[in-house]
Amino acid sequence: MDIADGGKSRDLVTENRNGRWDQQFNIRGEHVMNIRGLAMDVSGGRDKEGQNVIVWKKHNGKNQKWNIIYKDIDTV
Repeated sequence: MDIADGGKSRDLVTENRNGRWDQQFNIRGEHVMNIRGLAMDVSGGRDKEGQNVIVWKKHNGKNQKWNIIYKDIDTV
């Protein structure tokens, strides 16, 4: 994941770069946060197909809580 335009946007995109700050995210409980304290957030706060995922200040809304499911690739 990468914050678009090298961190100049709030939009998240999938790009392969060099692991700069705008690409570094950690799982903290139910939140996926970057090193500057911004959380992955479903834009508009709606659970609706096609909504954009952005980074935003952490506010503990449902649109910032993520359930990470790990699957063993041998059983998929």
